[in-house]
Amino acid sequence: MFKMISVLFVALALSACGGGGSSSSSSSSSSSSGDVGGYVPGLDTNPVPLYLQGQWQDVRNGNKIWLGSETIFTVTEVDSNLIKLQDMTVEFFAVRAGIDNVAVTGVLNEVVTAGAKGTVIPKSGIAQKTIAGVELLLTNVADSSVSVAVVSDSAGNFSASLPSGRYNAIATDVTTSSTVEVEIDIASNVTDVGNLTLVSGGLYNFKTEIVSNDVNEYLYFGSLAGQIPIEYSRQLSVKNIGNQDASGLSFNVSSIDPDIKVLDVTPVVGGVAQGDSITIPFTISFNRPSANKNVQINIQITDINNQVWTDKVLLPLSKDIPVTFDARGNGVLVTPGRTLKQLGGGAGEVKVPWVDGQNLEIVFANSDVQSEAAYAVAFGSSIEDYSLEGFTQTGIDEPNNTTVDAVTLTMGESKLSYLHTDDIDYYNLQFTNAVQPFDSRKLSEIAQTGILDIATEGNYLYAVGSFGLNIYDITTPDSPVLVSTSGSNYNQIKLFLNRAYVTSQLSDRLYIMDVSTPATPLTTGSVALTEPFALWLEGTTAFVGSMDLTGTYLNVVDVSDSATPSIQGSVLIPGATSNIRSVVSRLDTVFVSHNATGGMITVIDVTDPVAPAIITSTTESSFGSTDVLQSGIADLVVYGDRLFAADTRLSTHSFDISTPASITPALNVNNNFHYSREMAIDGGYLFSAGPYNTIRGLTISNVKKPNIDGQVAQLLLAGYPRGITVAGNYAYVSTDLGIEVIQLK
Repeated sequence: MFKMISVLFVALALSACGGGGSSSSSSSSSSSSGDVGGYVPGLDTNPVPLYLQGQWQDVRNGNKIWLGSETIFTVTEVDSNLIKLQDMTVEFFAVRAGIDNVAVTGVLNEVVTAGAKGTVIPKSGIAQKTIAGVELLLTNVADSSVSVAVVSDSAGNFSASLPSGRYNAIATDVTTSSTVEVEIDIASNVTDVGNLTLVSGGLYNFKTEIVSNDVNEYLYFGSLAGQIPIEYSRQLSVKNIGNQDASGLSFNVSSIDPDIKVLDVTPVVGGVAQGDSITIPFTISFNRPSANKNVQINIQITDINNQVWTDKVLLPLSKDIPVTFDARGNGVLVTPGRTLKQLGGGAGEVKVPWVDGQNLEIVFANSDVQSEAAYAVAFGSSIEDYSLEGFTQTGIDEPNNTTVDAVTLTMGESKLSYLHTDDIDYYNLQFTNAVQPFDSRKLSEIAQTGILDIATEGNYLYAVGSFGLNIYDITTPDSPVLVSTSGSNYNQIKLFLNRAYVTSQLSDRLYIMDVSTPATPLTTGSVALTEPFALWLEGTTAFVGSMDLTGTYLNVVDVSDSATPSIQGSVLIPGATSNIRSVVSRLDTVFVSHNATGGMITVIDVTDPVAPAIITSTTESSFGSTDVLQSGIADLVVYGDRLFAADTRLSTHSFDISTPASITPALNVNNNFHYSREMAIDGGYLFSAGPYNTIRGLTISNVKKPNIDGQVAQLLLAGYPRGITVAGNYAYVSTDLGIEVIQLK
């Protein structure tokens, strides 16, 4: 049951929270950290219970709200961490943000020289020295009753314990009358505010803070060797907190932390007027650390007189694997330490650390309690905004408006749901070993040029190319062993029950080999075909592409007798200008890709293997768009009712093939390498290898949901992809340099 409490809230909150509609809330913004609250003279007041005092956050827009000892709003307590605030015109939900007793640390400094305008240059060039025995007063901006005074030790260090919020920090050295005053944000858990420098009455002064365009980033993540590094674009904001304009400034940003992979800083010079800031853009990426840590970034500010101020900012770097949580709708994600991250709109995606047994709380609420709206959540994948269009299942997953009724999401799960009037919904992200994410890394590499295709069966890897057939023992994936080499000039390979089926354009044949003894593979039979290339195996039937002077053909080959395979039927592929590049089948339908104007996919009915028949063909012009099938389709794979096509000039396309006579475009798969060449499907994940300019890589995407596709891992490749196969927790990617062995989890 909700508890009704009469409490007082500062009038400033009315403008920050809007008048009740979603349009007003979306246009509101908070100044500084958005903290508002406290006592307002002339208004009737009632006390706020101690257990509700502290920092909260508006679910709709992320504005921070400080509940002091009194407020003008009526509060409905949903639970200890969620309340509803209302007056005559506004009702909205707020979630507790931050915790009491945040450990706050920093260093007090003082300008070395006594020159009012910094005209005396110290020999060291450093304008700061640590100062001991000075009192620092920290007072909450919204509630002056929350305040603490601490004294710097012999090294200038200070520490305090305060509730989360925005604070005014002021310190004065009574001996020199130097002072510093600045507002700082104190977040959850541990906050290091860096250097606070005391200056005399007529001097400029500086304080630095990190600025992020990604409002939902609360941790930073590094990459292992071979993985695509996560690049973070950030800004340092250097504010002149003194009482004089500063000119002729230069800025140096650096770090000596060994876990920084790249720190690329945009040079900035110039002046900063009193009270203004200058921003320094930088890009940073990290190695994966062995333990959670804070990475220190150092800032050095040199003035026109060659005096130097120093400061630092800390970036929390996680040792854990980053996993994506995405949402569309008004809500918040509650991270450890109750650092809240706003969800919804275009800023709903958050990287969260994979920690086995961890549970993170998510709260959704209406933009105001007079509205209703659909929303979507996904754990381990991404959401497309259009997934909410036309959603009408208004009773789904109800009730879940208390923490005990929270809906649990594990990796790969997603939900479309609905918020009714005056409704709130709870979710938990649950982390379990059974569904641990991909953390791909390269284990080893087999040096072999000329590879065109690869396949795996049991503990063996099979590679074909100009050298013939190589068979490797992969019992120990990080050290494959070559066990045999046979034949020459093979193009593609498929495996089934200790039989290898290989095409050879040079020999104009499809070969069948007994590989039950990998050390001594034996050719059991073959069938003549003109320049056979692409190959697909469905039980005892092989579908083989071939090409002669009359055109390009799909051939249906009976391979039930490995000694005497025979061609049952063939069909001419209309419009093909080269051999078939890829073949896949689903039920009695075969899909082939080949070069044509803009690339082409042809659909063939093989219900009667003696007389295969063309159903339809698809090119980019079929969709009236030049960004679909722009080039030849290098590879095809099927997952359920979806066909994935690797476009050699763009990304990976997806088609709905539930009706083979009219295949239609579905949601494309995001591929940061843009070009897609080789693909494999395993366990509802698409493995796509391709190049982009000089970058070559493997992308793993979740394709379990028809409207929710999301990358789950990326890995750099050394060579140009030629083939890919997945076996258990390992992927094998052949390139022009050899075979890369990749551990997936």
